[in-house]
Amino acid sequence: ALHPLAVPGWLWLALLAAVATVDLAALAFAAAGAIVFLGGLISAGRAVLRPQAPALHDLIARTRLVTA
Repeated sequence: ALHPLAVPGWLWLALLAAVATVDLAALAFAAAGAIVFLGGLISAGRAVLRPQAPALHDLIARTRLVTA
């Protein structure tokens, strides 16, 4: 559910919830979709500018690449 490719689904759910009624749930879905989308854009931008740089989720989790 947190994969960048799931963003259209999150945004669609947020749109449906907003059309049905403007509620806290609609704002939560929209915020979650926007956060995931922004994280995906940052990771994609980092991958284009610096291909060897770790992705955003790797930076957050502090994972390291070990080569043999």
